[in-house]
Amino acid sequence: MQNLNEHINRMRQLIGAKHGIIKPLVSEQEGDEFDNLLINKPSSGGKIQSSVDTKNNFQKNVKWSFKVEKVPSSVNEVFIVGTATLDEGYHIFSVNHDPIDADMTGIPTKFEFKTSNFYKVVGPLEDVGNPETITNEYGTQLYFENTASFKQKIKVLTKEQFDISFSYEYQICNDDGCQFPPAQNETLTLNG
Repeated sequence: MQNLNEHINRMRQLIGAKHGIIKPLVSEQEGDEFDNLLINKPSSGGKIQSSVDTKNNFQKNVKWSFKVEKVPSSVNEVFIVGTATLDEGYHIFSVNHDPIDADMTGIPTKFEFKTSNFYKVVGPLEDVGNPETITNEYGTQLYFENTASFKQKIKVLTKEQFDISFSYEYQICNDDGCQFPPAQNETLTLNG
């Protein structure tokens, strides 16, 4: 239940609903039925690529995969690259999408990395490629259709094998509405 309320609070922050405009859809007394919505995938066992392909309602229209790519001009930096493959008719928002500029709609994609002595996050999460830009009477939306990739630069601080654990959040929409699932967890194992 705590995760659902965390997401509601994040939505409040993102769209400026600080005065109770958005109310929780469920109360904290309704039990643990929402606790199993988080995906907590174990380490990928030394591989540098893993995939999340669940059948729950939140992920039936999007499949995520993650991989590690070396930064060409660096000895100790890598990119964590997440790719979302969307069902036809769906789109996912750019990391640069601003809900305030889009009539308070659309939640940008976000990766949040756990603090570690083995690596350091370098710079912000970036889109891979240019998003669709739609401007209309409701404002400007930045999103991707079909597939979208996002990358985060990481500086490796060790020569030992280690795990990079992070969560990712996103919103997907189609003509019938939008889905904003709870934060999903991922762990990748790297050799330093």
